[in-house]
Amino acid sequence: MSDASFIGQALDPRRSVVVEACAGSGKTWLLVSRILRLLIDGAAPGEILAITYTRKAAREIEERLSDWLRQLAVGSDEAVCDFLLQRAVPLEGIDAAMERARGLYERVLRAQPSITVSTFHGWFARLVQGAPLSSDLAGFVLHESGVRLKDEVWQLFAAACGRRNDAAAASLLWLLQHAGPEATRNLLFRLSDRRAEWHAYAGEGADALSQALSILRDQLGVGEVPEAIDTLLADELFMRKLHEYAGILRRSDLDRDLEAATRLEASFAGADSGTRFDLIVTALLTKEGTLRRREASKKAEQRFGAAAARLLDLLARLGERMLAVQAARREEQAYELNLHVLTAGVAWLDAIEQYKHERRLMDFADLEWHVARMLADESRAAFLQARLDARYRHILLDEFQDTNPLQWQILLAWLAAYGAPDVVRPRVFVVGDPKQSIYRFRRAEPRVFDCASDFLQAEYGAQLLANDTTRRNAPHLIEVVNRVFADEPQFPHFRPHRSINDDLPGRVELLPLCAKEEDIVEPSHWRDPLARPQAVVEDSRRREEASLLAARIREIVGRWAVIDKDS
Repeated sequence: MSDASFIGQALDPRRSVVVEACAGSGKTWLLVSRILRLLIDGAAPGEILAITYTRKAAREIEERLSDWLRQLAVGSDEAVCDFLLQRAVPLEGIDAAMERARGLYERVLRAQPSITVSTFHGWFARLVQGAPLSSDLAGFVLHESGVRLKDEVWQLFAAACGRRNDAAAASLLWLLQHAGPEATRNLLFRLSDRRAEWHAYAGEGADALSQALSILRDQLGVGEVPEAIDTLLADELFMRKLHEYAGILRRSDLDRDLEAATRLEASFAGADSGTRFDLIVTALLTKEGTLRRREASKKAEQRFGAAAARLLDLLARLGERMLAVQAARREEQAYELNLHVLTAGVAWLDAIEQYKHERRLMDFADLEWHVARMLADESRAAFLQARLDARYRHILLDEFQDTNPLQWQILLAWLAAYGAPDVVRPRVFVVGDPKQSIYRFRRAEPRVFDCASDFLQAEYGAQLLANDTTRRNAPHLIEVVNRVFADEPQFPHFRPHRSINDDLPGRVELLPLCAKEEDIVEPSHWRDPLARPQAVVEDSRRREEASLLAARIREIVGRWAVIDKDS
C-alpha cells in the first residue's frame, strides 16, 4: 500500500480505523491529522474524545493541534493547500476545505464544550465527578501518592490484626512466619495495586473470597485441606511395594543403598505424615526432584541376584507415583499460599477502602474500578451511557498497546451497548504498536490491542491498517527488531519492518547478563536477633544492569561523534 493510500484510508472521517504502526512511523502525526480531518469534515469540537496514556502525550497532541490550526489560519493559500493535500483531503473539494480550515482556530478556541484530550485516568475522573448522587462518589480528592498512603494504612492494619483473633489475622501471621515481613508486605501491596482486577474477578459481596477460592481449587485440582500426602501413605498397595523395595535394598553392600533402606524403614513407623513423606522423597528422588537412576548391570545382578530386575521395576512404579504426588503437593502449597494471601488481602483491601473513604480519597485504580462499576450497574449505566452518547461522536485512542484489561473492559461496555448495527455509533480510531507495550508495571497488556481490533472490525466495520516503515530508526536497529520478533510467539502477526533512512548510521550493543546471587544458607543454630540481623537475599540484577548501562553511556558521551542528519 502506498503512503498516500494508507493516509487516505487512515484519515477517512466516515469510518472506524485500527492502525498498527511501528516506532518512528508517525503515529502522533496520524492521530492529530485525524482530528483535523474530523473538524474540517464538520465535527463539533465537543464531539471529539482523544485518549492517550500519559499527560505528556496528551499535552503534545494539544500543542501540535494548536500549532497546526494556527498555521491553517495565517498560512498562505499555497501552504494551506499543500498541508491539506498531505492529509488526504480530496482535491475536488480542496477550496471548500481551505475555507473551513481557515476558521478552525477560532472555532476550536471558542468551542464549549471543547475537544477532550486526556489520559484514561483524567477521563475517568471526569466521569466519576459527574456520577449521580446515589453513587456516593461526590467530593472525592485524587490521591496520587499511593506508596505513602499504603505505608500509613499498613501500620494501622498490622496493629489491628494484632488485637483480633479472626481468619485474616491468622493468615497474616502465617504469611509473616512463612514468607517473612517484607515479602508479606509486598504481596499485599501488589494485591492492592490490582484491586480493580480483583473486584472485577471476585466481586464485592460477602462471599467473594469463598467463590474465588472455590474457583482456584477447581483450577488447581485440590481440596480445601491438603490430602496428597495422607492419601499416599494410606495406600496399602503403595506401602507394600515400598516395603518390598526397602527389603531388596537391604541386600546391598553399598552404603547409599543401606542409607536409603534405613530412611524407608523409618518412614514406615513415623507418626508425623510430613516427616514420613520427606524420608520417602529422599530415598526415591534426587535433590533436584528427579527419580534416582538405576540401570541393569552385572554388578546389580551380583548385588541383588534375581531381585535386580524387580528392583528396577519397583523404582519406576514408586517413582512415578512419588512424582505425581510431588506435583499434587506443589498445587496444594500454591493453594495454601493463595488462601492466606487472599484471606489477609481482603481484610487489607477493606482497611485501605475504609481509610480512603473516611478521608474522601481516590487513586487511579479506584477511578478505573468505579467507572467499571457504574457501567456494569444497570441503575447507573443508563445515566452514564446517556451522557457519553450525547457528547462524543468520535473516539481516538493513542498508544493503545499500553491499555490494561480493565480500561478496555470499560471502553467495551460503552461501545458494545450500542446494540444493533443500524444504530448511529461513534467513529473509533485506534493507533498503537503491541511491541512497544512498556507499562506492564501499570498492568498494560499488549494482547488487548488484538482484542480491540477484532471487536472493532466485527462490530464497527473498522478497517485494519499497518505501517511497518520507520522514519526515525536506523536500518541496524530495525534489523535487530526484525530478528527479535520474527519468531516471538506472542506476536504471531509480526511483519518485518524497514527504515526509509538507508544511510542513517546505527549501532546495537548487548550488555552481559547479570547472574542472580546464590541464596544465603542460614546456620542451623539459633540466631540472636539483637546481635545479628537476619540475612536477606536482595535481587540486585536490575541495579547491576543499570550500573552497566550507565557506565557504557559515560564511555560514549563526549567521545562519539554525533552526526546531524540536517547538516
